[in-house]
Amino acid sequence: MRFDGHGYTTGIPEMDYFISSDLTESSDGEAHYRERLIRLKTSVAYFPRPEIPPRLKDRSHFGFSNSDHIYSSPKNLFKFHPDFDEVLGNILHRDPKGILAILEGAYPGWNERLMGRFRRMIPDVADRIHMLPRMSKEDFASLVNASDVMLDPIHVGVGTTMYEGLATGTPLVTWPGQFAHARITYANYRKMGVMDCVASSPEEYVEIALNLGNDRSLRESVKEKILASNQVIYDDMEYVREMEEFFLEAIEEARSQ
Repeated sequence: MRFDGHGYTTGIPEMDYFISSDLTESSDGEAHYRERLIRLKTSVAYFPRPEIPPRLKDRSHFGFSNSDHIYSSPKNLFKFHPDFDEVLGNILHRDPKGILAILEGAYPGWNERLMGRFRRMIPDVADRIHMLPRMSKEDFASLVNASDVMLDPIHVGVGTTMYEGLATGTPLVTWPGQFAHARITYANYRKMGVMDCVASSPEEYVEIALNLGNDRSLRESVKEKILASNQVIYDDMEYVREMEEFFLEAIEEARSQ
């Protein structure tokens, strides 16, 4: 018995199961995997609630002013698909006060390649894309908290960053794609019952981001909803129980063959 849970099929015939969630998968999810798809009923994963430092640094620590509208996407750079460039460009084109904050990658070459691509694809707003140094967990929490809006990359999406971001209540805009690895944020919003930041198209993604970035009262309202409901995505023992049940059944099935 072998299983996988990385958000995309391995394509390996010897892999028996792919563990996912009803909250994540589309209606035709079974067609996306070589493995047998296991749809859990609860969470996407077990994730402990992140600890928020008692003293968070303000936006000036990162070189931003109070008049800036900070859109952050502090993810691994390999998640920035070229299709995302147009979305980011549209947000910055339509919000002259908008600043995009991203983080340096694990390898220096990645940084220049991505920034070089931005300069080619969206040259008139590339100067408002700020690549910040890799930072401590405390500074990362401060950056997320100081952001007006977080942006979930399209086609790939986030995992750990999503859990860390939603712990602060910062709105995270997402557009769920066809495949599971682009539907993690969407799945957790479904579990929370907060769908304000979920877009049905790239165009709506831009509209939601701009509305949140420019309307403080709307942003605070969404933040309150997230903070009031995000406890359901952390420390979810139902997920653990479902995983236990799956393994016991899978082992029993394997022994009976």
